[in-house]
Amino acid sequence: MGSSQLVILLVLLIRQVYSVCQNGDCGWKASCVNKSCECPVNYTIYSNQYDCVQNGCTQDDCLECDPQLECIRCSKFIDELTRECLDKCVGETKVISDGLLQGNVCKQTESTDSTELIIAVACGVAGGVILCIVVTLIFYCHYKHTRKKINLQQQKYKPQNMQLGNLTQIPVFDNKGFENDVLMGSSAIDNENYNKELQKLMPQAPTLLAILNNIRSRLRSMDLNDPRVPTY
Repeated sequence: MGSSQLVILLVLLIRQVYSVCQNGDCGWKASCVNKSCECPVNYTIYSNQYDCVQNGCTQDDCLECDPQLECIRCSKFIDELTRECLDKCVGETKVISDGLLQGNVCKQTESTDSTELIIAVACGVAGGVILCIVVTLIFYCHYKHTRKKINLQQQKYKPQNMQLGNLTQIPVFDNKGFENDVLMGSSAIDNENYNKELQKLMPQAPTLLAILNNIRSRLRSMDLNDPRVPTY
């Protein structure tokens, strides 16, 4: 027996296996007769061996057509809007036995690409807003900390600046003791009055000496260019 004969025998065996039926095993418009699904007039057996397809329906996988030859039933799924036969349904499936469309009617949902795009855009916008808020908060905290530090420095150095300003604005006193003898002029001194005034100042001698020593120590500690030297 040749290989071609074996192939034919296998095909016949497969057809017999698929053609064997019982009551209720046959599909659309088919009925089980002598253990095989048979179709009524104007119908022929479909390739799956248990459904019948109406003669004149040219659309692939379409089993039944209306007078305008538009499909109303498919072997698997029929699109509710386009009436096209589908291998699988992306959406909601309804089984309808009586109506304009019959069988597994598919109500397809819109493609998820647009939804995913909207979600991606929304996530991007939300991420950008959150990033802007975080950057703004960081900048605000840095500015507030820097401003507070500057204020503390101003408060710290303000008294010192005022003191330095006072030092640069030393008043000049008219001290006759540093004038020349020519400017002071000559005047007769009464010895009796001089002795009386000297006796009055004798009890204050320690205080005057302490003041003089203090003035001398300050004068020695000053630079020659210090504007306070003439005063002392």
